Amino acid sequence: MEENRIYFNAGFKSFDITRWITGKSEWYEWVERSRKMMQRSVMSKKSMEWICSCLKEASKVQKKEIRRWKFSEQGAEHFCTRKQNGYGKFISIISLNSGGRSCLIIPELALNAGWLDIAFKIERFIKCHRKEDTPFYRVTEDDYPYVEAVQESRWGSGNLKRAEINSSKGGIQITKSVNIQEEDLLKRCLIGYCSEDLKEKPTLADIRKWVSANWKKVFGVNIYEVNRETFLFEFPNRYMAEQTIQGQWRWKNNRFQLDWWSPTTGCIPHTTSVRETWIRAVGIPLHLWSKKIFKEIGELCGG
Repeated sequence: MEENRIYFNAGFKSFDITRWITGKSEWYEWVERSRKMMQRSVMSKKSMEWICSCLKEASKVQKKEIRRWKFSEQGAEHFCTRKQNGYGKFISIISLNSGGRSCLIIPELALNAGWLDIAFKIERFIKCHRKEDTPFYRVTEDDYPYVEAVQESRWGSGNLKRAEINSSKGGIQITKSVNIQEEDLLKRCLIGYCSEDLKEKPTLADIRKWVSANWKKVFGVNIYEVNRETFLFEFPNRYMAEQTIQGQWRWKNNRFQLDWWSPTTGCIPHTTSVRETWIRAVGIPLHLWSKKIFKEIGELCGG
């Protein structure tokens, strides 16, 4: 999830909500996308909180009945209705304001599943505020061993924390086999990358938009960038990850490969010889700090 935007899917639709602040007011732009249609609606923070409460109330009822809610604020009225048709249950949100009329349709995630997951995700997003004026400082310890950092990481499985890890000459060696348990976090994670060389590498924001547009039955996925070409997908459960990895996916006419995460993902094989050299260049003017200049300096030093 980005700082000021979230994505989720319901049925064959994708949704994204963007937060923007004007003065002391906080507004949310809600966009619904399907194959042949796109709807857009702008709501206040109070309206979003009211919608979350409606989604929770609508999820409590399993019977085939219609429920209606109404919310009015200065210059706008919102109507929320729980309905059902031949395809299943859905929520319609109609907003009337000076800008006109907008309507959003949110299908049920699954049969009798309700909309609780969506409501909780929106609530977390509303309560999470981005701090623009507060600089971020990472706390580091110069004498903290890298081996201990690996063992205490939240991404490490329980078996990894119990395995024997030895360090030698700056390297780490796991002396016992690691079997990831079902409850471990990375058991429900996939690694994705383009199997072909691309001139234009996808960014983290590109992958998030691509997931929202293509993985129609997937929601609540956290995406992380492992390196410039590989991405880690954290699913809410293993079943959803299994359904996703069975599909054939393409990124701009190139195959997007999905594999199960393994403890060696992102590591360089020990059989591969890697030659790296650090170059320290002193006295380069700031206006010459560019990728092109640094590349030329590297070429002059042997490539």
